[in-house]
Amino acid sequence: MRCTQSLRAAAPEWGGEKWVTADNLHATVSFLGEVPTSGLHQLSSSMDSQLGSIAPFSLRFGGLQAIPHPSRCRMIWASFSDDHDSFRGLCTAVAGSAFQALGRPPHRPSVKPHVTLCRARGVRTLSDVALTGASVALTSDDTFMSVLSVTLFSSRLTKRGPVYEVLESWPLGGNDDDRCVPR
Repeated sequence: MRCTQSLRAAAPEWGGEKWVTADNLHATVSFLGEVPTSGLHQLSSSMDSQLGSIAPFSLRFGGLQAIPHPSRCRMIWASFSDDHDSFRGLCTAVAGSAFQALGRPPHRPSVKPHVTLCRARGVRTLSDVALTGASVALTSDDTFMSVLSVTLFSSRLTKRGPVYEVLESWPLGGNDDDRCVPR
């Protein structure tokens, strides 16, 4: 991403932080916590029925955010400028379907649409100049993120950052061409 290059050039002190690699960039829909292997079949069936009726959609990038604040930053997010009704609907469908399939009490998802670009190893400062310049780089091309499927990952945090393993993927809108087989 051009915005990541801009940000790293403007804030070289962030170079040693945990940057998310391009192949791991994603928008989080829900955190499920520990899922026993025995629950994956019920989860898969439930997701198949829920996600086939949700149409793919796009989200326009709106800028970068230092989380929770530039003066005490722990993460850098790319946020979206669009109305988030489609994303909220997807979050609700995934959480409701997943938690019901796993026999857990339902909850209301409170995920704010974003893509995590970097996680700091400690609390850091990020200058407004670096943040603004990288935000301009992100939004100047009117960049979108297409949401075509939902992927279930297992994640393991390491000192170098998260390691993700794809367990299964469900295409939105019933497009079976993107279907991944559970591992």
